[in-house]
This record gives sequence, structure tokens and C-alpha cells, in this order.
Amino acid sequence: MDGIVRPNHSAAHAAAPRVLFLRNSRGITDITGAETYILTAMRGLSQSGCVVHLLCADIAAKGETAWHRALRDNAIPHLIVDVPRTLSTADFRAAAAMCARFRPDVIHATDHRADAVAVWTARKSGVPAVASFFGWTNWKSSSLRGRLYPVFDRLVMRRLRRIIVDSAHVGGHVRSAAPQTQVTVIPNGVDLSRFDADRVVPLFKRQWFGRDDVWLVGMIGRLHPNKGHRDTVDVAARLLRDHPQMRFVILGDPPRGYEAYAQGLRAAVVAAGLVERFLVTNVASAQIPGAIASFDVTLIASHMESLSYVLLESMAMRKPVISTRVGGHGDLIRHGENGFLVDPGDGAAMQDLLTMLAADPDLARRVGAAGHDTVRSGYSTEAMIARTRAVYQEVMP
Repeated sequence: MDGIVRPNHSAAHAAAPRVLFLRNSRGITDITGAETYILTAMRGLSQSGCVVHLLCADIAAKGETAWHRALRDNAIPHLIVDVPRTLSTADFRAAAAMCARFRPDVIHATDHRADAVAVWTARKSGVPAVASFFGWTNWKSSSLRGRLYPVFDRLVMRRLRRIIVDSAHVGGHVRSAAPQTQVTVIPNGVDLSRFDADRVVPLFKRQWFGRDDVWLVGMIGRLHPNKGHRDTVDVAARLLRDHPQMRFVILGDPPRGYEAYAQGLRAAVVAAGLVERFLVTNVASAQIPGAIASFDVTLIASHMESLSYVLLESMAMRKPVISTRVGGHGDLIRHGENGFLVDPGDGAAMQDLLTMLAADPDLARRVGAAGHDTVRSGYSTEAMIARTRAVYQEVMP
């Protein structure tokens, strides 16, 4: 959909910037953390009086995806541009045309390719460009892409007016890569009206496992090796022998190119004899609050992360969270108070904590309540939007 709102030069609109978001979704089918960020930011900015639009590079041959449906269902003004090949310049040309039509005050990029489009467009149009950076989390540092992307990003980042990161941990990496570009830490914000533990009904235990009296460990995230799913299968194989009420569910779809990993993950569940008690499936984005409400504990076993929306959403829903010590999670979680931290790949520690929480419902409730208080005190959508608008005002002429 076009959805472009034409300029209104009243004083009220002058104080509320017009923002053009850029996203490369060529490898995306599901709603990842970056997509959640875009939806949250664009809804919040619009509600605060800003005029927003999204230009999204994608591959038309993929057909409609969950991400496309989420944009439509949330009434996000957007234009999807077909970029069938990596070396195509269709999104660069579309961004320049969009600047001429939409007349943004700020360009806001949200991934590696979008950063390059933003810098190029800013140079041609004179519109300041900022970017939200979520880390280099898609590839192993030893892989070709894992080596090339950080080099590419360093070259591009130095030409941005501001880089927004969601944690001090990620900010440290960016400052080393682009020391002359100002970095601002703005933690991700959660829609507390949507992730409301007092309102959302947990309906999925019976749907997934045929009964309501199971104790459910839940994971949410794209099916990608960096999410630590295979570690979780190993943990489940050990735990389920002695805990007949325990169940595991992984919610997510594989990014483009990781279909074989997803098949291998399901095969590992079968090989471990866990089919009736360990489910790998997915739900629509609108059903995520209900899914988290159905968990007894959220497990984040990632080997790489920035600041997970699943972490924040689960804490908002008063669910105890066990997370690996990655990204900004160590800054947010106080071990044993508002959540639990383990080292990546430490299945024994995950197993011990899950056993402890399953045996101590009062502890699970206390930790979940403390997590809820943490998110409510500083990780709301309103706080994120206010801080983001402040960045826009600082970079605007």
C-alpha cells in the first residue's frame, strides 16, 4: 500500500518529524526482533503525532509472508520494492523517489543493507540518516559473511548521523567500529497493554499437548543456529525422563536459506524420542501474547543476541526467564532476582534451573513478578518513543 500522507506545514506537524523507515526483508519471512522493533516504533511514533512510512526491500517471488501480513494488519503505511538480486539497485532508486514524494525529516534504517540505502539517499537528498543497530547476529564470526558484513558496516556507519542501539553491550561494539559517529542507547520498548498478564488468556497448552496440566518451557525466535535450539533439545532429552509433566515448545520459522536447519531440528526431536512432548511449530504474530501466557517459563538459549523482545515480553507477562548471558541481557537481568542467567551452551545450568523452577512455584512467581516490575519501570513503548524522537530532533537541521 502507498499510504503516503502529504505534507502539512502547520506548527504542530513541524514539531513532529516525518520519518521514512528503511528495511531489507529479502531474507525474512517471519516476525523477528527487528520487525517487532519496526512495528512498535512506527505505531508509537504515529500515535505521538509523527508521520511515518516504511520502504521495504523484498523478493517478490517469495509471495506474501507473515511480515507482509503484519504490516497490513497493523495498518503500517508501507511500500514493498522487489529487489530480486543482491546487486540490484531497485531499493536505492525507490528510496530517492520516496524522499521526493514523502519529504521526510529523518531517514531511519534498520539493517545492514538499509544502512547503505539510507547513507546514499541522505547524501542525495540532504535528509539526515540514523540507524538502529541490532548486532551482527546472523552469521558465525568465522564465516565469510561473518567477516565481511562487519567490515561493510564500519564503512557505512561512519556516514550516519546517529546510531541507536538497544543496550550498552551492543553500543560498545558500534563505538569501536565507528568511533566518530554518536551512539545512543535506547532500550527496546514493550506494549504493556498488549503484553498484559492480567488480561491475556493462556489457551495453547491444550491445543499443543491436549491437556492443561503440563509445565511448559517455551522458546520463541527464528529457527537459526544462533538461537541455541539444539542445546535445548539436549536439555529436554535429559529432563523429560524424570519430569512427566514437563513439555517444550519452540515457536518460529526458518529464515530464507535455513530450511535444512529447521528440518534437522525436527529430526533431532524425533531421534531423541520426544515427539509427543517437544513441539516445533509457530503461531501468528497476533497470538504471541497468548503463547507466552501459556508458558510456565521462557527459555532463551541464544549464542548471540542484542536485547531480545521475547525477553522483555515474557518479563512483562510475569514469566520467569532463563537466558544466556548474551548482548544486553546481562545488563537487564539480576540473576536469581528478576530472571536467571547461564552461559551460552551450558545445558547443565539450564537443566538445573528448570528443575528448580518446576519444583518451586513460589520462586517462579516471585522472579516473574520482579521481571514485570523491571520492564514496567523502564522498558515501555512510551519511553522508547520519547527517546527516539529526541534523537530525531537532535539530528534535524
